[in-house]
Amino acid sequence: AQEKEKLRLQKENETLREVAMIAQQTSLINESRFQEEIRSLEYKLEAAVLARLNDSEKMNALRLYNRKIQDEIANMRGIAERQAQVEKENLIRAFTKQIELKAAELDDERRNGRNTTGEWILKNQELQDQMDQMLNATEAKHVTNRALMEQNKILTVEYKAQADDQKFLSKELDVAKRRNTSLKDRIHELEAQMTEVQKPVSEGKKSGSREKADIETGFLSSLKDAKSANLSETEKQSKFEEALERVKKLSEIERRNLDQVRAAHLHTLSMRTELEVL
Repeated sequence: AQEKEKLRLQKENETLREVAMIAQQTSLINESRFQEEIRSLEYKLEAAVLARLNDSEKMNALRLYNRKIQDEIANMRGIAERQAQVEKENLIRAFTKQIELKAAELDDERRNGRNTTGEWILKNQELQDQMDQMLNATEAKHVTNRALMEQNKILTVEYKAQADDQKFLSKELDVAKRRNTSLKDRIHELEAQMTEVQKPVSEGKKSGSREKADIETGFLSSLKDAKSANLSETEKQSKFEEALERVKKLSEIERRNLDQVRAAHLHTLSMRTELEVL
């Protein structure tokens, strides 16, 4: 009986061991599959992000603008280098020509039997001084060219900022025009109402219903007073002129507010760095 029990336990242990091995292998397979799926998803996510960046109009515009600036800088650098090379070659030719002329003069003087050693030393020193001056002038031109290139970059940034300002001011101008048009329409409407109220009182008596009509309830108190039948024609005219003057003042306030907005926007742009403008 003990042998049978022992055999049974051994079989159960072997079965459990096999089950554990199968579970371990399954876990490894699942883990490998999950890792592969994660890598695939990461690749797809990266591709989607890159595609989105590549398709972005703003990013493309920035890249194109940056490439254009780099091309302009490279072009200016190439022009400056070519000019410097030409100036250097011209300087060398001029200096060589002067040396040849002085050497020919020296040979003539030697053939004539004159001792020109001291004069030659002085002339050589003069030529050396002239060469130093030319080299200094060339270096100064290089410095000027570099400064002009830096100024060109600054002007390019300022041009971009001014273009943005122009777009903003154009939008603000359109808004101001629409507001002015609305105010003009309102003024015309008030003038028409004033003409209606200024009709003879007799005509108003014939049509009592028009005197009771409610025109623009809650607008300007001056207009309400002007419609009162108890006021004289002069008082009505004064009230309507007061209403029109208030409308003009509102228009002036709107214009000043727009100027303040523009000034604040220009101040904000002046505080931008070069990278913020780009």
